[in-house]
Amino acid sequence: MEWTSFFYLWINGKYVGFSKNSRNLAAFNITPFLHPKGKNTVAVEVYRSSDASFLEAQDMFRLPGIFRNVYLTAKPKLQIRDMVVIPDLKDNYKNGVLNISTQIRNANGKVHKGFVLAYKLYANRLYSDKVEKLVATFEDGGGRSVKVEPQAFAAAQMRVEVDDVRLWSAERPYRYTLVAELKDTKGRVLEAVSTIVGFRKVEIKDTRAEDDEFGLAGRYYYLNGKTVKLKGVNRHETNPEKGKVVTREQMEKEIKLMKRANINHVRNSHYPDDPYWYYLCDKYGIYLEESQYREPPILLWGGLVIPSCGMARRSCGTKLGNGACTYQSSFHSDMVFGK
Repeated sequence: MEWTSFFYLWINGKYVGFSKNSRNLAAFNITPFLHPKGKNTVAVEVYRSSDASFLEAQDMFRLPGIFRNVYLTAKPKLQIRDMVVIPDLKDNYKNGVLNISTQIRNANGKVHKGFVLAYKLYANRLYSDKVEKLVATFEDGGGRSVKVEPQAFAAAQMRVEVDDVRLWSAERPYRYTLVAELKDTKGRVLEAVSTIVGFRKVEIKDTRAEDDEFGLAGRYYYLNGKTVKLKGVNRHETNPEKGKVVTREQMEKEIKLMKRANINHVRNSHYPDDPYWYYLCDKYGIYLEESQYREPPILLWGGLVIPSCGMARRSCGTKLGNGACTYQSSFHSDMVFGK
């Protein structure tokens, strides 16, 4: 769930926890607080301001409330906690590479012995979520002998090469669907997850004037070996009637308006956007720049230095995910002036 700016959570009248960081995901394990039978009550107390508000005082309307979706999900005892997929290109941008890092969590009260990760890679139709064909299958059996302690984590890394990939770009945003299955050592599927990936390579190169279409030398962005001209806009999540509540229909209209106006680049303004926005940028081809920002008004002139870079890197990892659209993350901080 996402909110403004601080909240307490209760389940069936019992305190579960709190969170402050209004645009990142807040997740709680509420299993011990649930009634197996009958009705369960969820109570959330939301505050507009907290001490964390000073780190989120950017140039925007600051409105209170719960403005994104709230989910209740069920997970197996042995589960896929996280999966990061980093694509790359080789052989003159012809063949692809997937670097897959998967984190396994044992939420059980006893040791779990062994697991297997099986992957399938499908090619998507252009501008569609429908898959055309199965491209590759591969398995990581390195966890067969691993013992995962109770409430502990295990990590698995895998590098896979894929021949003759279709490249992702704003003009032709070809995507692939990667399906991961977590199995026990007997081959039984415990959990399956999927993510969208796109094969593209972002580079910054020194370019000679004679190689530039405008005859200007400089350091230019390259995507898949070709220079990119960014024609972009800034974007806040806002609606004149609903405040910070932005529907999927509104996001789809914004993406289509940008494409019709020949805009290929958007800079998110200053916080993690709704996950559906990243999905749309991937699907329709928009180069997305993340903005990591710190601008507390009270501390601005106070001469106090706050180490915000660590927070930015942490939120950056949460925000970027596996999307092909994100080509850059900018960090700027107006934390302090003077000595």
